[in-house]
Amino acid sequence: MDWKIRIKQLILLISYVTLALGITFFFLVYVLNWTLPGIMVTMVYSGISSYMIFIYIVPSWVILKYHLKGNKRLSLIVVGICGLLVVTSILPAISTPSAIWGAESQFNDLYGEDYRELDTKNMLKEPYSIWRQFAGISIKDSEIEVEEKIEYYDNGDDTFYFDYYTPKDGDGPYPAIINIHGGAWFLGNRGPINNVAFSKYIAAQGYVVFDIQYGLCDIDEAADTADLELVADVLLEMLKNYPELREKVVPQYEKNYMIQDQVANIGKFTQFLANNSEEYEADIDNVFIMGRSAGAHMAGVVGCGYYNSKFSGVFDPNLTVRGVVLYYPPTDIKKMYDAMADGSLGAYPKLAPAFEDFLDDGDMSDEQLEKEYKKYSAAYLIQDDNKVPPIIVVHGNLDRIVPYEEQGLGFYEIAQEEDRDCILVTIPFAGHAFDIINAQSPGWQISTYYIERFLALEVE
Repeated sequence: MDWKIRIKQLILLISYVTLALGITFFFLVYVLNWTLPGIMVTMVYSGISSYMIFIYIVPSWVILKYHLKGNKRLSLIVVGICGLLVVTSILPAISTPSAIWGAESQFNDLYGEDYRELDTKNMLKEPYSIWRQFAGISIKDSEIEVEEKIEYYDNGDDTFYFDYYTPKDGDGPYPAIINIHGGAWFLGNRGPINNVAFSKYIAAQGYVVFDIQYGLCDIDEAADTADLELVADVLLEMLKNYPELREKVVPQYEKNYMIQDQVANIGKFTQFLANNSEEYEADIDNVFIMGRSAGAHMAGVVGCGYYNSKFSGVFDPNLTVRGVVLYYPPTDIKKMYDAMADGSLGAYPKLAPAFEDFLDDGDMSDEQLEKEYKKYSAAYLIQDDNKVPPIIVVHGNLDRIVPYEEQGLGFYEIAQEEDRDCILVTIPFAGHAFDIINAQSPGWQISTYYIERFLALEVE
């Protein structure tokens, strides 16, 4: 067979496979997003969907030109499929006005004239730019300094570290951001897997960022309790056989820091920061707590509990927390547990026992466990009669890992009822961890635009 014919057949095969994958993506994102494959695809979808337009158009053109030429019926089907995939791919981008309108309305209501007169010289000029999505955001390493793996606490068994981002030029002290990584409480670390792009960007804006470790729940025990079988076995085997991967992903391997311990360790960092603020040019009168996913759960507890007597002695009183930044946060972990247990989270019913073990060492009564769930849930802490700093929540409305309606929107509604200063930025057609994959996506741009303004407005 002529080699040109072989190449043509290969190109046609690739084109058909591409469209088939596109149809699969469509169903996973818009129909089956409660399943584990759907959840995983939705996490990356909003970050890559705009680029997929070209991936769909080119193979459709190839099929129409070289295989279905003259076959009107099948050609119309291919055109229809291509049109559906293209339209759904641009939804995250073309729906940005709704996210922007909602955020603008809330900022104007909360800050009024201060927001409209804010000096935005060094900030993003607009919430979303399609040019920026393809060209990227310029973050010059010459504008910042990064120091990695600095010790802040040693408990005798483990040493905890942080990475430090600071402006290269200028005079400190600078407002400080304590950045808490995510990872389902038993995975994750400071550094590359905690959105370094944002840490660098915001440091260049005149902040010092402390990207901290805080200890992890025992991944081995969690996997055994959850009975995750093949997935857990593969993950655990990789961690055992690849120590470099283990150090990056599970720095406190085979240790068990429960949620109470994790919050206490973050408290140790607040003490370290208070004692070393001059060395790190940190303005401890302007401190912000930030986190993503499980890290946002921690940030919510720390931020909403900082001035709460329930955490007396845990956090350093010399720090003044000006604001809290929560990306896709679990704000009510009792509801998270209940959703896992009854299967309404779809992919997670087997995780419920492991999740309960993150709080309960096995000695708690049901009543005690209920109290712990509430103590370590921002949705309950904001209802207590104590000072709570202003909060901004960023959440994708297709999130099925930390459900948007229940955790992000639900928290915002409670904050409104309690007359707390809270802003909710809803990212349309975005799943969990939407900003991790692509630092140019609509969600990354919109969230960064409003977060940098929130920070600037709250600095005193």
